[in-house]
Formats: sequence, C-alpha cells, structure tokens
Amino acid sequence: MACSAKKSFALTVGFLFFLLPLKLYAAWSFTPSFFSEDLGRKPVVVTPVPAAANRAAIPANGIKTEKIVASGLRAVAPFAPTRTLRSQLVTVDSEWQGAVYVDGGITIGSAATLTINPGTVVRFAKGAGLHVLGRIVIRGTHENPVRLTSLYREPQDSDWSGIFLSGTVKRNVLENVVIEGAEIALFARFSSVSMDFVDIGSSRVGLKLQSSTATIANTVIAVPVTAISAAKSEIFMEKCSITGGQSGVIANSSAVEARELSIKSCRLTAFSANDSQLKLEKISLSASQSALHLTRCDGSASESSFSNNLETGVIVTGSNLRFTGNTLTGNRVGMQLDDNLPSLWANAITGNRSYNLIYLGEESLFVGGNSFGGKTVEENENKIFSRRPGAVQLTPVFPAERLTNDTSNSFGAPY
Repeated sequence: MACSAKKSFALTVGFLFFLLPLKLYAAWSFTPSFFSEDLGRKPVVVTPVPAAANRAAIPANGIKTEKIVASGLRAVAPFAPTRTLRSQLVTVDSEWQGAVYVDGGITIGSAATLTINPGTVVRFAKGAGLHVLGRIVIRGTHENPVRLTSLYREPQDSDWSGIFLSGTVKRNVLENVVIEGAEIALFARFSSVSMDFVDIGSSRVGLKLQSSTATIANTVIAVPVTAISAAKSEIFMEKCSITGGQSGVIANSSAVEARELSIKSCRLTAFSANDSQLKLEKISLSASQSALHLTRCDGSASESSFSNNLETGVIVTGSNLRFTGNTLTGNRVGMQLDDNLPSLWANAITGNRSYNLIYLGEESLFVGGNSFGGKTVEENENKIFSRRPGAVQLTPVFPAERLTNDTSNSFGAPY
C-alpha cells in the first residue's frame, strides 16, 4: 500500500516537472514581438507591456519623452511624443503642437476650442478618439499638414475611433489634414463643419453626417466601406475625389450640391440618394457597379459623365429630375427610368453594351432632343427597351456630334 502511494507521488512530481517547461515555453512563444522601422524583424522593445494595454513605456531615467508600444505583429511607426494625453474632459481653449500621443477619449467641452497647429502629428491608441462638444479647428498648411493617425507604420481601418462632433453650434474647421486608420474619420451630429484639402484614407468610413451641414472642397477619400453618408443634412462639395470602397455618397432626406465631384471604382453604387434635393454639376461617376441611383428626389444633373460602369449608369425612380447635357457611355445599360417624371434633353446616351435606355413606365415618355447614337429613329430603337411598345418617343433625333460640339448645352426644353 505504502509502496503504491510512493510510486503515485513520484509520478505526479515528475509530471509537474514535465509541464513546467511547456508552460514557460507557451508564455514566451505568445509574447508579442515589436520590430524596428528599418529591418522589420529586429526586436526594439524590451520593456514588458500588457498585450492589450497599448501604453507608453516611460524610461527609468524619468525623461518625459516616451516611446510608443503597441501589441501584435504589425510594425509600429517610429514616434517619440512630446505630449501624452489620457482620457479627460477639456474645459478651456487648448492647442496641440508637435508630436502628440492620445491614449483614451478626449472630450472637448461645450465652452472650449481645440486648435491643432500646422505640422502636428497625433497618434491614437486603440479605441482612442476625439469627442467635440465645443469646437475643433485643425489648420495645417500645404507644406506642413496636420496628420491624425494610429500607432502603426501602415494604418488600417478601425485602429482608432475617429473625430465625433456632437451639437457643436460653432463652425468646425479642417484644412490641410490627413486622417488615417479611423473607424469613422469624422462623425457629425447636429453640427457644422468646413473641410478643405483633407485626405482621408485607411479608415472604415470617411464622413457620416446626421442633421448636420458640411462644406467639403478639394478633399480626397479612399475608404473600404462608405466615403460619405448623410441623413437629414446639407452638403456642398466641390473638386472632391472618391475612390474605391462599397459606396461613394449615400444621401437620405438631405440636400446635396456637388460640382466637379469624381467617384470611381465603387463595388456597389457610386452615388445614391433617397428623398433628397440635388444639384449635380460637372460630376464624373465611373468604373463602379452602378453610377447614380435616385429615388424620390428633386433637382438637376447637368454636364456630367456616367461612364464605363459594370451595370447601369443612371437609375431614376419617382424623381422630378432635370437631366441635361450629360454623357452616358460604356455602361451595360445607359439609363433606366421607372416612370416618366424626369425631363431629358441635350444628353448623349450612346455606346452602352446592352441598352442605351430602359423605360419601365406605362405612360408615354418623351426623350426627343437627345442623342442615342443612331442617325435615324429605327437605329435608336434597337438600343431602347420599353415595357409598352411605342411608349418612348424619340423625335427629334440629335446626332451625338451636335451635342458634343455645342459647348453651351443650351438646347432648352423641347416644348
């Protein structure tokens, strides 16, 4: 009996000694590695840091300058902040300059203004962001833009939260700013914002507006999901460019005026609007699944191009739309009208792969004064589909070259 107990004890002790090296190996093997900017494989951080903490490691000599530490296998950008900010409420006017590290949520109180000066680089830890109840003014210059980004050398979407404007009655300003790696670069609710020369990339969503007003000029947005979404808001856009992502602009119950706006390579629809007021002038929507999709909208689209989209260039439903001087070409379908509410003249709807025009309404549709690529009614009818034969009235026919050469596009309404 005693002999059996001694054997059991010996086996147990031996088993524990066997497990101990495995435990130590497991702890070592799952410790995150951090690599230098130069070599990408050389460890540069030796201070133990909790994997999810993303804290700044303070040297033993007490120097205020800190080195940023982040978890995971991604390369951390070289960064030595001169100022570190934890979660706090800012109640007085403040300025940021130089290299700033934000580890937490910074709230700008309703009576305060945060000013970020030219050349400032702000790096945000995971989950960190700015919540503005007062006002934010970010003014870089062409030579020294302000950069808002994450801790990593190559920022990815949702590395940090973004900028949130809530009930800011004062005018918020972003000029010459680069925003990278945010979940939502700018989210405005019941607020006003002006943006000029802003570059938004590597973020999940560019701009999200709710009951807000936004003036956006000379701005470039390249994000994987939605560039701009607006609900019950007013937007003016000029000389802006949107590339990639699922959707370019989504407007619901909003007023949108856009001039010289370019949207391309969206996986879904470049520009879609519901129950909105629109004024679109000299815009270009190309190389997307579909270009323009309007439902129950009023307004106009003029001197614009909807070209080389995989499906339909323009889809219009229940919208009182003035559609003049536009070019629709290289799409599978040039234009689809679900009813006869829109007014079309001086447009070139030519060279689309399947149909130049699809009309799904029952009442007659007058589209004279446009070019459909052919010189006769018979040639044009081969590229037009209507649910009821003879519902689409094509005369008078205008050759495409006449529309193209007439730079004024001043045909006026046919009747």
